Amino acid sequence: LQAYNEEADSLPADTSQLSDILEKVKTDSVNAENVLERAMFSRTVIEEQLEELAITTVTNTPPCQGIPRIKLVPIPIPKFSGQIWECEAFWSAFEYSVHTRNDMDDIYKMN
Repeated sequence: LQAYNEEADSLPADTSQLSDILEKVKTDSVNAENVLERAMFSRTVIEEQLEELAITTVTNTPPCQGIPRIKLVPIPIPKFSGQIWECEAFWSAFEYSVHTRNDMDDIYKMN
């Protein structure tokens, strides 16, 4: 922006339509300053929101220290090699042994 203004100031006085050029430079400079001002304001707002989000995340995260880890016995589920003919047998075993169980939380089902 400064280089733009300096270049406009260095135009010779006998340049045709000098007043029109200088008026355009002035308008462009004002517009550029407005854009920069809005960008800095937006950056400040975003930084404040990120800070609030970080504080909220830290305060809303439950401590995991008091929760005992459940020791689960291994569930025998056949290995799925990716073959299409094994899919139904694998899914039936998984659904029966894990997916439909109501006696454990979802977090333990996938561990």
